[in-house]
Amino acid sequence: MRRATLIALVVGYGVSGLGVGLEMGLGAGTVRMGFLNGQLEAFAARQDTTFSGLRYAGRATGTVWPWPFAGVSVTWLGSSGTTHGREPERQNVSALGIEAQGVVSWSLLGWPLGAGAGVGAYWVTASGLVTGGGLAVGGHAGLEWRFLRWGPLLAAVEVRWRYLPVRSLHDERGPINTRGQPAADFSGLCIGLSFGWR
Repeated sequence: MRRATLIALVVGYGVSGLGVGLEMGLGAGTVRMGFLNGQLEAFAARQDTTFSGLRYAGRATGTVWPWPFAGVSVTWLGSSGTTHGREPERQNVSALGIEAQGVVSWSLLGWPLGAGAGVGAYWVTASGLVTGGGLAVGGHAGLEWRFLRWGPLLAAVEVRWRYLPVRSLHDERGPINTRGQPAADFSGLCIGLSFGWR
């Protein structure tokens, strides 16, 4: 454990010396999966059972900061639901995307804060009861409280609002009929932690 901590600090200081920041973030939040939840509900009704819908999503983000105020991030989002009964049917959906980000920093009553926003493109994949893939464009805006600052080492609590509706998904037969609804929707409030060197 001590060796891993020492390696992380050495790498972090080396990266900061190059003027490039690195950051990792983890979080969870709400989503709006009306179409996919409707499919689960209809399947559960036919099987005379109950279901747990796609209501929350996990998030993992890695960001490179070439400048103090701008960076590029890779983000993964994932959510799942299932029916209950003898033969449960699962529904999974995930999104992998790249975003351009910007951030501004200030201090309020001695508290170091930041506000940021980003926009990018995502590849979305659904598997289970509904299977398909599609492209989506979205973004986020949020605030962060930097509760730890030690040299280049930074840790923060983040609150983000994400906008990421997925208009359509395609399977091997073509576009999936979603009856006018987004095929999936990762829009919602997200809370998380981030750690890095800047």
